[in-house]
Amino acid sequence: MQLTLSKALINLVAFMGLISTNIAIAEEKHNHHIHQHKKVSTISEQIIDLMHKPMMQTPFLESDNLDLNFISNMIPHHQGAIDASEMLLKHSKNQRVRAQAQAIIKEQKAEIKEFESLIPQLQEQKKLYSPKEVTLFNNQAKTDMEAMMKAMNETKLHNRIDYDFLSSMIPHHQGAIDASKQILQYTQNEQIKTIAKHIIQTQEKEIETFKTILKNIR
Repeated sequence: MQLTLSKALINLVAFMGLISTNIAIAEEKHNHHIHQHKKVSTISEQIIDLMHKPMMQTPFLESDNLDLNFISNMIPHHQGAIDASEMLLKHSKNQRVRAQAQAIIKEQKAEIKEFESLIPQLQEQKKLYSPKEVTLFNNQAKTDMEAMMKAMNETKLHNRIDYDFLSSMIPHHQGAIDASKQILQYTQNEQIKTIAKHIIQTQEKEIETFKTILKNIR
């Protein structure tokens, strides 16, 4: 009787040990899943933060030289798109999204180089704009910037880096388009007109491409 009881006790201990092991394995798998989920979410958040960062770190120029303001403020905007795209390329395996990121990097790096080369001559440009125009332009530029930031912040992240990248890049591009349309209402500089028109044409086309891709990666 004692032998039978001891054997039963041994079996019970072994059974409880098996249960504990299974629970530990299940918890480990669950924690690993959570870790993976957080990792994806963090990458998406980092990509979006990179879109904002250069603009947040660079003082917004509000001088009486509207052409210089436009070009100077567009540089950190472009840099944010480049930084976010480079981050995306480190993690994305979607070839269509990667192609868009690569195009953004190539296009906007070239534009930044062009913008920077224009700054010295714009700084020497004679005053072309009235105090009223300066006030109206700068106030609208700040309003448009705030609207873009608000739209980007309100973009819901789905913890899918390709989807989140394109979804956030749409309001980011729209900000550049709005700024370009605004300067066209004021500028007398032919180079600035050409740049603004190019930004509008290029980025409106890219937004349509982003929307098409998004329909296929939901």
